[in-house]
Amino acid sequence: MDFKKSKILKKREDKVNPTLAFFVILLTSTIVFLFFYLIILGPFVSKLFTGGREPGKAVFEIAFSSPQEDEKIVILEGKATLDIEVVVESNRKIDEVNVYINGELIKTFNKEPFKFKWETSDSGKYSLYAEVINDLGEKKESLPIEVTVYSPEEEEIKETLVNKINRVISEIEYRKTNGYPKICLKTEDPIIIDGTTENWEDFDSFSAFKATFKPEALTSSTDLSGRFYSAWNNENLYLIMDVTDDVLTTLGKDEDIQKGDGLLFSIDTNLYGDINTRILDADDYQLFISPGNFSNINSQVKTIVPEQYELTGINIASTRKVGGYYIELKIPWIQLGIQNPQDEMVFGFNLDILDTDHLGEHELIISSSPRANSQDALTFGTLILIEHPTED
Repeated sequence: MDFKKSKILKKREDKVNPTLAFFVILLTSTIVFLFFYLIILGPFVSKLFTGGREPGKAVFEIAFSSPQEDEKIVILEGKATLDIEVVVESNRKIDEVNVYINGELIKTFNKEPFKFKWETSDSGKYSLYAEVINDLGEKKESLPIEVTVYSPEEEEIKETLVNKINRVISEIEYRKTNGYPKICLKTEDPIIIDGTTENWEDFDSFSAFKATFKPEALTSSTDLSGRFYSAWNNENLYLIMDVTDDVLTTLGKDEDIQKGDGLLFSIDTNLYGDINTRILDADDYQLFISPGNFSNINSQVKTIVPEQYELTGINIASTRKVGGYYIELKIPWIQLGIQNPQDEMVFGFNLDILDTDHLGEHELIISSSPRANSQDALTFGTLILIEHPTED
């Protein structure tokens, strides 16, 4: 064997091995560093410099900073003043901010600050929501809020009623995720069913409907919105609905009645017995209410649940208005299986407004319960019968 050659090879190996080891260590260190940075440190640094948001993610939110939900504003010297301020968070340029009160456009802004003073001399409840439009034409609506305007002369009686309502709500069991309970006040006098809102101003109303079917189809409050009032006495349940709908499609009667615009009234007369029940059973009722065509077909009611059951004694009337319609009805309690309605009685309840701009196909539904599904009783909201407190 050539020992001289072997010695030379040995020296070369001694030189190669440390070099190879150095490159292996360098490669391993690089892989470990990249793993640590990309998996652990990278997201942390990214969040640090982006405020915790993913790069490129859309930011588009709108809300009221003033007033607050259920705020009360007093009428002084003949008027009440409400400070309204809207806050918008967006990473796009804002073109327009609109403020609506009871479905009517009150104020439009094209630049900040989005705040103003609104005045009224009329007591009552007011529903507010705001809408923002960015430079891409994208729209976002705030959650609706309700405020109460009152006069000092009415406060003592109204506060007594408010205290009673708050006490009842605190005592009952209801599905809180389905919205705040709706209040149905007792009437001492029978209500004339004529399809107008006259004489309804003293009753509680609700207008904060939410889109529950194809919400992307809701473009504005003029497209579809509504306000309903309810009342009761020992014989009947009364409802009136003020519907804003820019395109009316009313098909009329019999099997076609549900293919047009209208209302779906749902009531569970045994809420406590069905508090955890999804299926509509014998104590649940659903009525489709059609305004007719305001010409040769009258407004009418069709029973959906229970099947094969026809309610009798219902009185209904509708009238047309610019951009919508009114529909009013009286339902005898006995037809809903209620023999003796009582003060503080509680029901499962939902009212849907169905929009059918194209023949035979519902394009949009807004509901009094924010997650309503007509086939699921667990999504129904709450209706409470309230009698005015007796004055001392």
